[in-house]
Amino acid sequence: MKQKLSSLLIIIGLLIASCKKHNDTVQIKVTDQVTNTPVDGARVTVYKCGAFDCYFGSLDLFSGITDKNGICNIPSDNYNEAVFARVEKTNYWSFDAMKTNSKTIIPAGWIRLRILKTSNYPEGSSLNIFISSQLTNSSGSGFGSNNIYHAAADSSILIKAFGGQTNKIEWQVNGAGTAGNRGSWNQQVPRLDTVKNITLSY
Repeated sequence: MKQKLSSLLIIIGLLIASCKKHNDTVQIKVTDQVTNTPVDGARVTVYKCGAFDCYFGSLDLFSGITDKNGICNIPSDNYNEAVFARVEKTNYWSFDAMKTNSKTIIPAGWIRLRILKTSNYPEGSSLNIFISSQLTNSSGSGFGSNNIYHAAADSSILIKAFGGQTNKIEWQVNGAGTAGNRGSWNQQVPRLDTVKNITLSY
């Protein structure tokens, strides 16, 4: 009887240990870089490169959603195997970086830009607009967005920018005989809102 009871206790102990190991998690917390508040509803994916490096594809190990405290619980086995983490949410800039226990994401803002062509450019020319963030992500690097438009017609466009901060906007016309046609300005962009009535004459 004692031997059966001892065996039963060993089995129960192994099951508890197995459950604990299976349920071990690592927390990743996501915050808004402008307000420093937790971001709920963000998708966090941890992954590693494929067999032939990330250039040929990657393998997602786990994907989860942050709670009201900005926390996503990652199974420890998946977290330990992963090398990178991706954070995504609507109206925020998504990014991929090395996995860490805390991630900050930049809210979007938008610029309603009226584009006026004031010069004659060769056929096939394009207008290049590069927008850069003044903040850095959790890996210490900056964000930038490159947009290419055909320079053939005047138009009004909506550009996704970095909200809650000053953006640096640089523009350049690309095409034969367009060297030197470039410029830049700084633009304050609201968090999760649109700045309007901005004109670029090129």
